[in-house]
Amino acid sequence: MIVDYTGPSPLATIKALLVTGYAGGAWTGNGITSNTAAANVAAPHKTALGYAEASDIFGSFPATFRGQNVPDNTAVLIRYTPYGDADLSGTVDTIDFNQLATNFSQSNKLWHDGDFDYSGTVDTLDFNLLATNFAFGIPADGGPLGSFVPEPAFASLACLPLAMARRRRRST
Repeated sequence: MIVDYTGPSPLATIKALLVTGYAGGAWTGNGITSNTAAANVAAPHKTALGYAEASDIFGSFPATFRGQNVPDNTAVLIRYTPYGDADLSGTVDTIDFNQLATNFSQSNKLWHDGDFDYSGTVDTLDFNLLATNFAFGIPADGGPLGSFVPEPAFASLACLPLAMARRRRRST
């Protein structure tokens, strides 16, 4: 989502709506919510709605966010993404870790700074959210999470126990 604005930034209002929707991690509150994040509460890789000012994500404009034009720095960006994705790229990596490390133990921080539980403080809870999702990304097309596409070599690995069992029977 791109919230383009003129005048004062709506970032504080958007954060408040996300905090209400987040509802302590259940994503069932009355603010901005995500049915997909709510469905993934018990998943190994939890997801959320990350947010940032366009100027915190992009160094120059116009820019492209999820295939959409962002003409200038007067926009708030919201993205369905894994917890820990500070730069809203869709993947949790060292760039996100560096954002969290730079702001660790500091208050009055936002998602882009590493506050992934919307508490305003970057702490061990945020670190754990990032660590759980490190090197995890959501599909670029927004498809289902956790879809599994095996490598061709995987088929031979899957058949290995059957081959071993057959070998064992022949030797007895």
